[in-house]
Amino acid sequence: MLKTILILVFLSLFLSGAFASETKSLKQPVENSAEVTALIEEGIALHNARKYDEAISKYCQALEMNPHNPLALYEISYTYYYRENYDSARSYIERASEYNGPHLSNALVLLGNTASIMGDYNEAIAAYDRGLDFQPDYFMLNFNKGLVYSKMSESKKAAECYKKAVISEPTHSSSHLALAQEYENLNCRVPCILAFCRFLILEPGTRRAAEALSELQNLLMAGVEKTADSVIKVNVNYTEDNPEGDFTAINLMIGLYGASRLNEENKDKHPIEQIYDALDGIFGMMNSTASGEERSGLAWKYYAPYFNEMYNRELVRPFVYYIFQLSDDPIIQSWLTENEEKVNEFLEWSNSYRFPIGALQ
Repeated sequence: MLKTILILVFLSLFLSGAFASETKSLKQPVENSAEVTALIEEGIALHNARKYDEAISKYCQALEMNPHNPLALYEISYTYYYRENYDSARSYIERASEYNGPHLSNALVLLGNTASIMGDYNEAIAAYDRGLDFQPDYFMLNFNKGLVYSKMSESKKAAECYKKAVISEPTHSSSHLALAQEYENLNCRVPCILAFCRFLILEPGTRRAAEALSELQNLLMAGVEKTADSVIKVNVNYTEDNPEGDFTAINLMIGLYGASRLNEENKDKHPIEQIYDALDGIFGMMNSTASGEERSGLAWKYYAPYFNEMYNRELVRPFVYYIFQLSDDPIIQSWLTENEEKVNEFLEWSNSYRFPIGALQ
């Protein structure tokens, strides 16, 4: 949302450099007077109070006083979008996107979102691409572009957008979740597990987290079954024929860990400790193979180093218990209470970790 630039003077903050050729064709905004700025601020406050009609009235007053006002155009469009009046939202945001200035990337996000929700997917992608010409590393442009490709069932293109989003903003949980879902669509089990794990670290206490945990556990047990005569079968159907690289050995190991969970000797082992064993094994195998041949793909170059370091610092167990914090299992809650210091150590490390910028190169 564009709430942080309420009092910026658009005229003095034009984009420059690489964007010079396109900005020549954009209109130049007119600086807002103090009265116009106050009207916009009042409109934002009214919107936040859910007094949408009154907010729109304030923005209209601001636009009467200064028609060349991309901030007011953005805010009125946002309120119409929130009211599901997409025709009006699109009309105003198209006008806002005609102006140069620091608002432009957010305006093109909203233009793309409005076109998408109206079913104009090609127009939506064109809007995001315009924004990416100005700000190639703005994660919201890549994330929302990925959402459109997901709607179009173009998983490979969607995944590429989400990859760029997580590189630009490693703490955007929705990008990791969306990437995990597309990895699953592409039959990439190990990259999917890694993306789900990263999402759960960032967002462990929500409804989406509960769903992601369920998906994660299914992935760890996929292809493993115990027949009526107690024979355990492992079917590893993950060829990894994709740019993410070769995870065949790790997929086989996951199958074996899944099979071990069904063995008699492990029947009394708590499920969370079985999940810990599986994830610790995955991260350990990645760690042991990371120093070998050159690996390609975001899963190896972006996610793997993070989980390898977690493994080397012996932080996998606090990670596993942390992502299960919503569980009402007394064993899990007791462990979290008794090991608060270890959990905090994990979080401090994770929050300070710096993901590689060139993971797609």
